Amino acid sequence: MNADLPLSRLSRACAWSAIVLGFLSLLVAWLHPDWLPSRGSWQWLMSPNSALFLGLSGLSLLWQQGAPGTTAARAGLGLGWLIFLGTAAVLLEHTAGIHLGINAILLAEPTPAFASSSLLPTNTVLPLCFTGLALVSLGLKRRSWFTLNSWLGWVILNFALLNWIGALLSLQRPLRISALGSAGLILLGTGLVCIRLEVTVRGLFRGTQTLGLPSLWLALVGLVVPLGLYVAAFRLLEPLAPQLHELLLLVTILYGAILHGTFTLSLRQMDILDGQRRTAEGSRDALMARLQQQAASLERQVADRTHLLNETNERLQLALRSSSFGVWDLDITTQQLVWDKRQLEIYGLKPAEFNGDRRCWLSLIHPEDRERMRKLEAQVLESADVYSYNFRIIRPDGAIREIEAHGYVQRDARAAALRVIGINRDVTSEREHARAVDALNQRLQFVLNATGYGVWEYDLGRKIILRDDHMLRFYGRTRAEMSGELAEWERQVHPEDLPEIQHQFRELIAGRIDRFHHQYRIVRPDGSLRWLESQGYALRDPVGQALRLIGLACDVTTTRELREELRITEERWHLAISSNNDGVWDWDIPSGEVFRDDRCLEIVGYQRGELPADRHIWQNIGHPEDAPATNQALAEYLAGRLPLYQSEYRVRHKLGHWVWMLSRGKIVARDSLGQPLRMVGTKTDITARKEMEERLRHGEELSLQLGRLAQIGAWEWNLVTGLLTWSPEMYRIHEAELGFSPTAEKALDFFAGEARHTMSEALQQALGNGEGFDLELPFRTARQRERWARYSDQLLHWCFYTFILQIIKHFLSLHLL
Repeated sequence: MNADLPLSRLSRACAWSAIVLGFLSLLVAWLHPDWLPSRGSWQWLMSPNSALFLGLSGLSLLWQQGAPGTTAARAGLGLGWLIFLGTAAVLLEHTAGIHLGINAILLAEPTPAFASSSLLPTNTVLPLCFTGLALVSLGLKRRSWFTLNSWLGWVILNFALLNWIGALLSLQRPLRISALGSAGLILLGTGLVCIRLEVTVRGLFRGTQTLGLPSLWLALVGLVVPLGLYVAAFRLLEPLAPQLHELLLLVTILYGAILHGTFTLSLRQMDILDGQRRTAEGSRDALMARLQQQAASLERQVADRTHLLNETNERLQLALRSSSFGVWDLDITTQQLVWDKRQLEIYGLKPAEFNGDRRCWLSLIHPEDRERMRKLEAQVLESADVYSYNFRIIRPDGAIREIEAHGYVQRDARAAALRVIGINRDVTSEREHARAVDALNQRLQFVLNATGYGVWEYDLGRKIILRDDHMLRFYGRTRAEMSGELAEWERQVHPEDLPEIQHQFRELIAGRIDRFHHQYRIVRPDGSLRWLESQGYALRDPVGQALRLIGLACDVTTTRELREELRITEERWHLAISSNNDGVWDWDIPSGEVFRDDRCLEIVGYQRGELPADRHIWQNIGHPEDAPATNQALAEYLAGRLPLYQSEYRVRHKLGHWVWMLSRGKIVARDSLGQPLRMVGTKTDITARKEMEERLRHGEELSLQLGRLAQIGAWEWNLVTGLLTWSPEMYRIHEAELGFSPTAEKALDFFAGEARHTMSEALQQALGNGEGFDLELPFRTARQRERWARYSDQLLHWCFYTFILQIIKHFLSLHLL
């Protein structure tokens, strides 16, 4: 982002310069100073309208410097549309001769000192129209690093440079654009090119890049070639066909635009190819690094195995000096075996029971292993010098023992086997213990997998961290991708959490704390964050020196997210409750205890501790007339016949007056049989609503009585639904049955002839102009009696009054519910 600042500053500077230049030229045009230069073949000043469009274009460019969607960006985009539509309309008037009335809204005719006699010169309209189109394109979604506004900026810049070149070379037919106008177009073109040009474009022209020199040459060719072609073509074609000058300009500008577009696409393709090459080289380097890492890992494994082999040889020497090994010697020529005392004990034989015959040894081998041992023995005698293998034997008492055998083959000069010397060891107990340990490890691994824990170990001597597969999945890496170094692990821990972890490790190693327990974040290769909860202990030598740290870890990201969501949900719930000024109650149904918050008590004027935590307290202080309906609503809900418990009842305030309350609740917990265990709800003070409803009801009754006394009927016509409503007095006046359903058409049927026509016109005027009417018209009742009635303004006011009362009542009921 910082690398784009010079381009953004250049675009902003060009926008400010265009604003100052445009409005300053407009101010000079209004003042008409005496020192203005006279009009010549190529003028310095621009027309007032050109100056106005230049200043507005700079203002639109400046406002769209920020992020899209802001108020300034939307205003700049709207101004861009105004500039584009205005200049396009003027261009249409100039080129097609279509009169659109644009000249009527432009500035006054310019003074003779200006470059053109028209309100907006044609040669200025075209680049300004391109400018408006480029400003409008800034509101489009970006799809590449060289967008429409950049391309149009190059076209506008080429257009202005052609004018400068024509003036500097004193061509006979230049573009006839003023010097300040050309300067303004250069500023606008530069600003449009640089406003959102990404830093990757600038990187193409750096000498350190592969495409730096070709990109620079292509850019220079794109700027210079159109100008050179224009000058050369003008020198050659002007004497022969002067009338083709405008066509030459159009072709030159079109050629420059095509050339810029071709160069841009070429640079983009070259940049993509260069990026693919760099990606391939990066992949190759990464592959080589990985191969080197695997080679290093293989060397370590070889070293570990060599070390293990040496340790095995040492253990073998120790075993030979131990009484747990039996030694045997086989003479290949005579096929006679010699066993020592420990060898006989392993096989459960006495010296007199073994005659040294090799077939006796084969008879003691377990039948399932006998054939395998014959093949192994043949292979050893043929090619091996040292061997080790395991097999089972069946002792004379029927016990099955597992034997571990090691031997050495002595050969003559022709590599023929002469003698085999070896040792045997009874490893039955060890194998059974190993199988038990394996089974325990499998169960432990199953438990760890089921609980989601991974195991880690830190060797303080080697400074290597060992992890199981579960830990590797936490970090999002494979075993080959992790070397186990402490520094590598520290780079994966979030920087904000690393100091505390390092402090706990130091404290644990020093023995000042018993165990390590901490939650911290790690950064995975894809950039995502995961929370780990880890705990560990130190294994120490007899003098208390820490040797290894061993621990468990699990991914608690989901738990923390759920905890955070729960916290936010609780905050929203408390906010919703507090904003509605409702009280909250929580009823433990088996025990009958009810928790009520301070707002519940505040509604009836009590403090915490003044009312017992019993659900029947509300019936004790409630109005006797409301208790049956409240209990019935609760029973219906608990029986499952209502989706929600809701009841309105009165409660006596601590000061003695009655308070109307709206109680609502819902079951939130049930037992295994479906019986309710817990119910939570709210209490709302609806006294104000009840009083308002009572006043409305009283007002409605009063209005009906007044209408009956005054023999005035009220009616209401809903223009949306077409429903016509009559008051009871209207039915009496018209002698209609109460089951009669009035409509607008039926109401007009009570009038006949001229009266019907007069009433229809009065209704139409009232609907169209909102005017009232005062008419005395004859009508025929439902019983065919001739009567007269007066329809006046007051009737409309009466209908409006009743309509407003209905709206207020409906609004209060919705708001309080």
